[in-house]
Amino acid sequence: MASLNVNKRESTGKYDAFNLRRAGRIPAVVCAKGRPSVGVSLPLREFRAFLKSGQPLFDLVVDSEPPAKAVLKAIQHGTYDTDILHADFSLVNENETLDISVSIELTGEAAGLAVGGILEHEMRLVTVRCLPKDIPEVIRVDVTALNIGDRIDAEHLPALPNVAYIYHGRPTVVS
Repeated sequence: MASLNVNKRESTGKYDAFNLRRAGRIPAVVCAKGRPSVGVSLPLREFRAFLKSGQPLFDLVVDSEPPAKAVLKAIQHGTYDTDILHADFSLVNENETLDISVSIELTGEAAGLAVGGILEHEMRLVTVRCLPKDIPEVIRVDVTALNIGDRIDAEHLPALPNVAYIYHGRPTVVS
């Protein structure tokens, strides 16, 4: 399981956040149910490497405290660039279900591509409800049987043990 090290920060405000970013760090907040939120900061380089790992559930280490299970709730980016300005983390209880977004990955080659069709990957994330230990890293959808005019809707996503999909209506995953 991935681990992310953060440091508590005492000062808050836009000037403190500006100084942190200039020093190569990102301001962030750690929230937990029934506890006050804690302001933290972490190195930008380490955070980008963590994001590439794609781990939905990870160990969050605040200063020298014991690691706690956490999920990344939100990332704030700059208006005109891809700079990461802020991150929100949420500590999770291993015995409570949570809702989290998981990536959808297409596997195989659609049969319709051989006759000139175009594959449209319309839904790239889906929200799942499960215990933290059951969070899938990615949801794989096989598109080999898709011909021109066919589609796979969210209701046809593969069944995973102890995982429920959450969506509204009848969204199309791929067509």
